[in-house]
Amino acid sequence: MGLATGASGSRQSLQLALGWLVQTVTDPSFWVGTALPSLASIVVVGASQRTSMTITPAEVQERSDDAHRGRVSSIYLLRAGRWRWRAPSTVSSARDS
Repeated sequence: MGLATGASGSRQSLQLALGWLVQTVTDPSFWVGTALPSLASIVVVGASQRTSMTITPAEVQERSDDAHRGRVSSIYLLRAGRWRWRAPSTVSSARDS
């Protein structure tokens, strides 16, 4: 027997995929053993990252002295990837025009 081709083959593949999806989603062991622990860990990691991203810039501002606060913050933002550095030639050429 050959492989099914054309519209009937793609329809059969779609039916198999949907059948597998329905069977997997309705199976309680899928939720208890896989999905819920994964979702819980994603929530915990996301919440801790959000907390870190909120607290760290405040700590950097608080611990640096007034004279160097702007410089320290700019270095932190460059290192943290929250600000893009542009080459001096790009900045000067835009200023000259």
